[in-house]
Amino acid sequence: MNYFKLVDGIRSPQSIDVVRSENGYKKFGWIRVLPDERYPLGDDEAFIQSLENASVEKLYSDKLVTELENNGIQFEVFNGGCCGGKIKKVSYKIIDIVRDEV
Repeated sequence: MNYFKLVDGIRSPQSIDVVRSENGYKKFGWIRVLPDERYPLGDDEAFIQSLENASVEKLYSDKLVTELENNGIQFEVFNGGCCGGKIKKVSYKIIDIVRDEV
């Protein structure tokens, strides 16, 4: 079964903006995803792409980076666009998509 779930290591529920295709139109909304739960993936490409792009950006802190590393969550550190690029931020994906291999 193809499914999606929160990345291992994220222990709090997350609200995620998603896009769905309905009757030829794109419908914007959100879903709530709980830790340790699996959700059926379906075949809506717009929805799947919005899940693949789901990420969180937070202000950089050594504590956050240590937590992400300890939980095996891949992340990227970058300088934000505001304040002349002086603000350091951390970005990480929050959804794992698991597909059956045929």
